[in-house]
Amino acid sequence: MVATRSERKVGETLLRAVAVGAAACALCACTNELQQSDSPQLASTVSMTPVSVTRLRESDTSYIGIPISFAVSASNEYFIIDRPSVRVLRYDSSGHFQGTLGRRGQGPNEFMQPTFIEFVDDSTVLISDPVRRDFTLWNVDSALVRSRVPHQGEMGFFAADRGSITGTVFNRLTGTVAARWRSPASQPQYLGRLPAVFAPTNRFASIYGFIPLASFNDSVAYLTGESDFLRIADSSWNVTDSLRIPQRVRRGVPEAIDSTMGNGRSIYDIMGQLSNPYALHKLTGGRFAVLHVDFSVRNNAPTGSVFLTVVGKRSSPRCIDIPLPVRDSNTIPRVAFRGDTLFVLDQYISGERAVIDIQRFSLAVGVC
Repeated sequence: MVATRSERKVGETLLRAVAVGAAACALCACTNELQQSDSPQLASTVSMTPVSVTRLRESDTSYIGIPISFAVSASNEYFIIDRPSVRVLRYDSSGHFQGTLGRRGQGPNEFMQPTFIEFVDDSTVLISDPVRRDFTLWNVDSALVRSRVPHQGEMGFFAADRGSITGTVFNRLTGTVAARWRSPASQPQYLGRLPAVFAPTNRFASIYGFIPLASFNDSVAYLTGESDFLRIADSSWNVTDSLRIPQRVRRGVPEAIDSTMGNGRSIYDIMGQLSNPYALHKLTGGRFAVLHVDFSVRNNAPTGSVFLTVVGKRSSPRCIDIPLPVRDSNTIPRVAFRGDTLFVLDQYISGERAVIDIQRFSLAVGVC
């Protein structure tokens, strides 16, 4: 499904009204690097240094309505899931459109609701689909599915490490569990239930269905909303270490977390009282990049600020609660990592156009 010009106009109006979704704009044919006057003022900190800003080119066939997840290849190509068109759009490192993966449907190379994308290796991306209750492994060069892996429950985040895939599976009856696939053809190994304060009633358990995690050396690091700790578990899901996530600006987690959440009337009530885990990535030197969102509601739409903290055995104050710079404070940016580089998908209205910039930051983990 490709958006028409009239649909694009409706999409831009929707973005201004509810502060979600963005489209890429076309620039002059000579270059896609932003001129200095067009470039957003990227925040530079001791630990987060701006490298570049790339604006994505757009046409009627490469229009992005609401990007919900994206991944970055080893050659800095961008693979972006677009919710309205139910497909993945591919752009090169200069922002030129290169093609798509998938479309809406129940066929072998189709999705119903792609929600998460992650690179497994240099030529393979994993894409989850909670409606079809599976995840697929795609060859990015042929744009075809290599493997389709069914699962039970709603899938959240995934992480790949040395050929194995670890993810979270949410079920309203059993809660959230971690699962590992040693290979796409193998049966999942269920590693254990993840903690959730709503386990007795599951009233707001869906908050915990999407638990950020990182997989490395047969271990898993993960975040949960009821704790200001990063947990590290071994291959049998036994917690081997816990790192406190320091707090300087963000809300953090209330001391009376049980009563705070128990008295919440809605998910937004809960999410508005604590810092919500947003992303987790393993950096070099034994450190982790942790992102939280402090949510709020404006005009009946969720908004929020995203904060980056580099966590290790010792965390420098210079690396705690660094706000991600975005043009539109009403939007929550999408993020991706590649090594010690952070990519921020910044969507906003520029004049009469909806645009998407990919901001690239180098994380100087040595100072943290």
